Amino acid sequence: MQALSRREFAQQALGSVLTLSLLETLFRCDAFADDFKPATVKWLADVNQLGWDLKDKKLEQLEWQKKVEELYKKADVADFLRLIDFDKLTDNLEMVDNGARSLSFKFPKVEGIPEKISWGRQIFALKKGRSVVPHGHNNMATAFLILKGEFRGRHYDRVEDEDEHIIIKPTIDRKFKVGECSTVSDDKDNVHWFLALDEPRDGDQSRQCRAHREDLPRPQRPETEGGPDPRQAHRIGRRPQAVRLGRNVLNHP
Repeated sequence: MQALSRREFAQQALGSVLTLSLLETLFRCDAFADDFKPATVKWLADVNQLGWDLKDKKLEQLEWQKKVEELYKKADVADFLRLIDFDKLTDNLEMVDNGARSLSFKFPKVEGIPEKISWGRQIFALKKGRSVVPHGHNNMATAFLILKGEFRGRHYDRVEDEDEHIIIKPTIDRKFKVGECSTVSDDKDNVHWFLALDEPRDGDQSRQCRAHREDLPRPQRPETEGGPDPRQAHRIGRRPQAVRLGRNVLNHP
């Protein structure tokens, strides 16, 4: 082994220290953005498989709701936000004064993440006091995951459809925090309503991520005269078709 002079040893040692310091800085700043946790990649693949199982009628809607809610409890929200490059997605985001701002996103090409995603996906961003307005869906199953902030979430079972209204029954009314989820199907909690309770301290608004599986195989409700085709997925509850509970029409901010 060749002997090193004191100067050569000092230069090599300094280079090692600088390299180690740079690596520590990169890890601290998450500069290796593609190095996602394997558990998050597997979680996403499992959510995707549940979507296909629902589409292929291997799962009934109620069973899908139970399974996806159990799976969402395991979500690493911080790593999921990094996976979708949330900071870049929401940089200089302009909020709307009424309702929610909808954002679309794509998953990166990472080994383990399916190339073909079985469900649609959106992020909804809301100012404090604004709502995802009360509405229901036909032939669609959805799951919401809270990413930022807190919401008051209300759900209703859809009891009966009328010509200009739907009759609903309250099922859920509680606060939803980061990492919590709620689901919707034709069979349970079909109508939902979310109100943003705060705006997080870092300047972000309250945000939800929605996964939805549309065009489910079986029609759930009869077609009303002049109304939409029940075989197609669609959202109901916007005026002039109102949502009402008994004799009271639901008002929303």
